Amino acid sequence: MEKSERPNWKKWMKSVTVAVFKKPGLMFPAIYQVYVLAPRRWYAKYPFLPLPDSSWMRFRMETAYGNPSYVPDPEEISQFLTWARVR
Repeated sequence: MEKSERPNWKKWMKSVTVAVFKKPGLMFPAIYQVYVLAPRRWYAKYPFLPLPDSSWMRFRMETAYGNPSYVPDPEEISQFLTWARVR
C-alpha cells in the first residue's frame, strides 16, 4: 500500500481474517502472535483490544519494509504466519 493511501482498517482486518480462515493451519499461529504482540494489561486501556504499541509497529514496518507507514497485504500476513508456524 502506498504511503499516501489511508487504509480502511476495518476492511483490512476483515481481509486478514478471511486470509487466515482460508488456511486453518494459520489460526493457532495467528492467535499466538496476537498474544505475543499484545501489551501487558491491554484489557485495562481503551480501546480494550490487544493491539501492539503503535511506535513499535512503526519501527517494525520501517525495518521490514523501509516505510514506517507501510500496511502489509493480507497475503504478506499469511506468509508471515506460515513462517511463524514452521519456526
